[in-house]
Formats: sequence, structure tokens, C-alpha cells
Amino acid sequence: MIGTLDDRKQWTALHYAVYCNNVNLCRWLTSKNSGYRCNVNVLGGNGENVLHVVAQSKWIWANEPNTENPMHIIELLIKDCGANVNHADDEGRTPLHLAAMQGRRLYFEYLIENKAKVDVRLQVLEYLVEKVGIEVDAIGDRRLTPLHIACECGHLDAVQYLIESGASTTLRNAQLFNCLEISIQKQHNEIVKYLLQLPNWREMMRNAQPIEATDAYDTPM
Repeated sequence: MIGTLDDRKQWTALHYAVYCNNVNLCRWLTSKNSGYRCNVNVLGGNGENVLHVVAQSKWIWANEPNTENPMHIIELLIKDCGANVNHADDEGRTPLHLAAMQGRRLYFEYLIENKAKVDVRLQVLEYLVEKVGIEVDAIGDRRLTPLHIACECGHLDAVQYLIESGASTTLRNAQLFNCLEISIQKQHNEIVKYLLQLPNWREMMRNAQPIEATDAYDTPM
């Protein structure tokens, strides 16, 4: 049977098709016109659905010329087939948790855009910091830290949690902006107010960048 779990990984045919980034097979397995239609929310042996598998797959994120764009299979599963973005596996992890753990930023952002629960976002941070042990000041693309990203997206709860967990408020991104300047640029007023109430608000205010083609400097003021 198409929906039967195998003995090796306790997965169905659809789980394997997703893991291998086989978009055509996934489309066939979930098609209303297929005589072998598989429930897109079928669960594996650890309670994982196909969206958990997306985060874990090395084939989806291989970034090789002959591989499908990751968004093809993600959009098929979520937009076309209605896969549950908030389902938690037997360990309490949602697809959002796994996307964060695996560093799948594109997928993480897409899940949030497609109604991944807002309250899960803070749970993801807590899980990564307290259970996985990631560095709160880890620097990624464009020299962005988790705090920079939280300020950019306007997530006050995440900003508060990261700072309480020891995140630096004075680290600068590739454009030499700190978290205060990012919040001001994005007009996230509640975050700006929160940052200016911190003991080191003066240090954040002192940050400056040269203004192109001039001898002047730009500051948060």
C-alpha cells in the first residue's frame, strides 16, 4: 500500500519522494487523479510529516545545477496540497523547529509567511539556545546575527529573549548597522523603545557609519 510505513525508516513512499526532491513523483502521489493518492499529512514512525522531511533532506538543499529549486516541492506540498505547517512530531518539533535547526532560512521564512504559528517562533529560539546550544551571537549571511534578524522582522518577544540570553546589542551587520539602527530603519517603534531602555543604550547610539562621498558620519540620531 502507498501509505504503508517501511521497516527501514518508518516512512511512506511520499516521505521518500520528498526526501529525494522528486517533484514529479510527489505530484503524482498527491494528485486527485491518481489511483494511488497518498494523504499529504501522512505521518512517519516518529510522527513526522513531509514538511519535517523537507528540512532534513540533503537533496532538496543540494544547490546543484541538476537539482530542482527547493521552492518547487515546498509550494507543491503547502500551497497545492495543504500540508500542515504546524504539526509537531513525537519530540514536539514542528517543521519550523527543524528549518531553524538545519539553517534553512528560505524555508523558515516561507513557513512563517504561510501561517506557521507565531508563538512557535519563540519556542524555536528557546529550543535552539537552550537545547541545541547555538551561539546567540552567531554571524550568518550579510553578517547578520539572530538579534539583527529579530529586529529586522519586528519580533519584540524574540529580541527580548535573545538579549536576556546574552546577545550583543552592539554587533554590526555588513552595512555597519547595529540592532537599534535596524529597528529604526524598519520603523519597529516598540523595539526601539525597548532597546533605548537598556543600560547600554549610549553604546548603541554611538555607532556611526561614513556617509558615501562625504566626510560626514551617520548615527542612530
